[in-house]
Amino acid sequence: MTYLILMIAILAGLLLPALNIAREKAKSTSCRGNLKQIGLAMEMYSNDYNDSMLPMRSKARWSGNVWSYNLADLGYLKVFKAYVCPSDKEKTQPGNPAKPTADDFYTKTSYAMNGDTFSGGPNDTNYWGGYAPNGIKRGQLAAFPRRSPDLLWIYDAQWAVGGFYDMGTYTRYRHGRARDMNALCFGGHVISVKNPVPGQEKGMNNMPGKSRYRSPAWVSFGGGRGGFIEMKD
Repeated sequence: MTYLILMIAILAGLLLPALNIAREKAKSTSCRGNLKQIGLAMEMYSNDYNDSMLPMRSKARWSGNVWSYNLADLGYLKVFKAYVCPSDKEKTQPGNPAKPTADDFYTKTSYAMNGDTFSGGPNDTNYWGGYAPNGIKRGQLAAFPRRSPDLLWIYDAQWAVGGFYDMGTYTRYRHGRARDMNALCFGGHVISVKNPVPGQEKGMNNMPGKSRYRSPAWVSFGGGRGGFIEMKD
């Protein structure tokens, strides 16, 4: 009997790591599915709004409702769960899961928008991504000659807002034992971004090689004008 118990314990010890890896892979796959859904909803928005892309916030970088709330409120992707990564251990449920608030979409979801490229909002700010009163046009961004091959659009993060000028500490590497971050790119494809500090879930400022993911940025030129500029490491 003791021998049998010992064998069961040994087998459990061998199988448990494999089961944990399989469970995490399933969560990462579900996360990537969320990002694909968000991308399709974003494309539907642009189709309905004269090629304009949904900004990070309804007013400016630090004011107004966040993009995920607006996308749900307009009816493009209403399911709150689609904005929550299964591997996100930082999040708690909304007070009323049947009716999440604007604040819930800000702080209790798992994905941020790259506001540096896709605009922080229609009002002017001194940040990259400021002053896009008519929205960022999808065709204009697609035509930018030095656009990053994997320009990040929506990605694993602490909450719903962020910039990608420095791939900073708001980002989260939730997958593969904190080795990967899932991200939706402008082209509609989902990628895994490798963590420069494997095992550390929280992102870092000045990530090496970030030009692959962040160019161009939208900036204010003053006088009510704005445009794209190339971003480099």
